[in-house]
Amino acid sequence: MINSGQPIYAIIQIAIKRYSSGRICPDATCVGFTYDLDEALGAVKVDQGGLNEAGYFAYVLVEKRLPGIYNIPWDPDSTEKNEWWHTYNSNTRQWVGCDKPKEWANIIAFM
Repeated sequence: MINSGQPIYAIIQIAIKRYSSGRICPDATCVGFTYDLDEALGAVKVDQGGLNEAGYFAYVLVEKRLPGIYNIPWDPDSTEKNEWWHTYNSNTRQWVGCDKPKEWANIIAFM
């Protein structure tokens, strides 16, 4: 099946790498995608596949992408949302919505 230009919603696990220099970098792994935003968010909500991986991954991101290389529908003046961030609450064992980490504000392609 050929995608006719419709977006995909990538589900991306993100760990935090801390370097001795103090630099903090994301360590990202795309574990899947869907063509439906609600389906992607639902997979995160039920922790499909154990996305936290025993505490290694601090975040899960659902990222909207279009076909092509680095084809991110990103416009700094747009109010359209292209990223849905989640962090793991170990007390409730659930992913909860959160803001994008400030350190990564200028990164727009985690997949």
